[in-house]
Amino acid sequence: MKTLHFLFLLLIIGPIFGQSESRIVVKKTGKTYCIQDEKGKRKISNLKFVKRIAQYYQVLDKNNKIFYINDAFERKDSVEDFHRICGTVPHYKLRIKENDSFFLICSDETFYDYGNLVKEEIVTKISKTLADKVLFINGLDSFDYTSNFTYLNPIIDPTTLILFKNNKYSFNSKPKEIYDSIAFNAHYFPSLKTVKNGYYGYFNICQANYKWIGPFKYHLARVQLKNGKYGYIDDSGKLYL
Repeated sequence: MKTLHFLFLLLIIGPIFGQSESRIVVKKTGKTYCIQDEKGKRKISNLKFVKRIAQYYQVLDKNNKIFYINDAFERKDSVEDFHRICGTVPHYKLRIKENDSFFLICSDETFYDYGNLVKEEIVTKISKTLADKVLFINGLDSFDYTSNFTYLNPIIDPTTLILFKNNKYSFNSKPKEIYDSIAFNAHYFPSLKTVKNGYYGYFNICQANYKWIGPFKYHLARVQLKNGKYGYIDDSGKLYL
């Protein structure tokens, strides 16, 4: 257990120390950002959005063009940038079972529980009066994940439950938000795409108010507004036109 806690701290503290040694300085003035090297000799101003990925920052400039820049001030139009994390973490199996009255959501840790000595436990019950079917974020009644999931993707909880009733969808955490459909697929980073009345959104990021919405590339996704204009949203739902 001490080893697990140490590895967990490394996951959190490592990126912080990495950023503190950065040779790029990010400053925000009003609604815009600027980035410069630590000596102030190179500077890019009037930026709408700047956020670190891993080795690079993702940047949206004043013309709504995305580019990437690293601590050495090397600029690229596209990158493949990933966090390096340890796999020695808890592994979980989620399963949905049912009886006459309830859907039973069961969880079982399988990595540290050698020989499966600790059996799965029922963590939640959903009344069948509330749903015809209950699904996980992959659209199925089973879902496997590791605790790294919440480190890499803090926006959607891997234990999120989707309720299906009367051909409509809702999330257990927000039952009053009803959707016509949800785009279940393997790409649920950073969230699930929702559809309502022909418009699109992302759960926990933005309402289904867009005429079209693209996939997220790191922290940004391209969108089309109802009036036909295009822009970007970040992973907090803020719109950039």
